Amino acid sequence: MNNIIIGTAGHIDHGKTTLVRHLTNVNTDTMKEEKERGMTIDLGFAPLITPDGQIFSIIDVPGHEKFIKNMVAGAKGIDFVLFLIACDDGIMPQTIEHKEILKLLGIQHGIIVLSKRDLVSSEKVEELKKEISSFFDDNFFKSFPIVEVSNKDEHSYRILYNKIIEETSKIAKTISEKNKFFRLDIDKVYSPKGVGTIVSGTSEGTISKGDFLTLYPHKIQVRIKAIQTHGKSVDTIVSHQRCAFNISGVTAKEIERGNVLTNHPALLNSRLIDVLFTPLN
Repeated sequence: MNNIIIGTAGHIDHGKTTLVRHLTNVNTDTMKEEKERGMTIDLGFAPLITPDGQIFSIIDVPGHEKFIKNMVAGAKGIDFVLFLIACDDGIMPQTIEHKEILKLLGIQHGIIVLSKRDLVSSEKVEELKKEISSFFDDNFFKSFPIVEVSNKDEHSYRILYNKIIEETSKIAKTISEKNKFFRLDIDKVYSPKGVGTIVSGTSEGTISKGDFLTLYPHKIQVRIKAIQTHGKSVDTIVSHQRCAFNISGVTAKEIERGNVLTNHPALLNSRLIDVLFTPLN
């Protein structure tokens, strides 16, 4: 099975981070402010281990409207989405906004997860399903199965886990190594004391420890000193893996989210862009 990147989506407080914790035993809210406010602010990451021992990456995104830019940074590059809608709230503003973002990004595979099932009656759930059927009225999400989960029923998350494995197995064949060159769109940068510069993102292509890359738009050559994926040191990374690089040749202060690391020889810096606008309803 190929590597698959799974992302969450949905309105604030609809249970995205809780869901990831049930599936992976990892709390992706690591920032002090996130823990104090009880809400996801930046991107979080966790490994999902498959029955055959393969590791998929889950990207947990914020649901609050103020952090929609962070959500887009996380949604870019995902292959499969867990789209959460809380049974007690139903469809909310960021439910709509996240749906439109995923549609624009071309995400075509996923599961609609109805969270907080224990808070409502069976009649309410059926009403919500009808509302969802009307809301997801285009072909883009029509094939998404619906799974209900409850914090009071751990088995419901096991059912969801099995459904994730089933659904991702259908798309694994279509995900292949298409990139001759390597590219990493940087979504996190930090500098632990005594370690140096660390950048992370979702890989496109293959690269190894000791290889050289160019940082754009700075056009600075950097060397990969070490590679990790979900805390495990590796010598080589391939497409569709969450990875962190320890790099030399640049300081963390010189890098920001959105910078690019690549070995592609044809990239150019430019002040001109072509933009295609897709108006939303």
